[in-house]
Amino acid sequence: MISHYDLQGHQRYLRKQKPPHATIRLIPKPNGMRPICNLGKKQRVVGKSDGAVLIKPSINDNLKDAHQALTYEKVKQIAMFPPAGHDR
Repeated sequence: MISHYDLQGHQRYLRKQKPPHATIRLIPKPNGMRPICNLGKKQRVVGKSDGAVLIKPSINDNLKDAHQALTYEKVKQIAMFPPAGHDR
């Protein structure tokens, strides 16, 4: 389905959202550092007025649909253009 994209509305929505964050650990490597973070942790948000706790989806949950779409496209491209030496 094709629909009109409201850029200004999307920008207003993004300005209201707080960016997700993750705790990062750094593991030493011979040529630098490797960042490690847990993107599967659920985010707890405390309501400002009533103090209620809201559990937001993890960063992994937010990225799941995009990951599935990219994986689908990758598999489709490999099927259409297999590496040299492989039969279809």
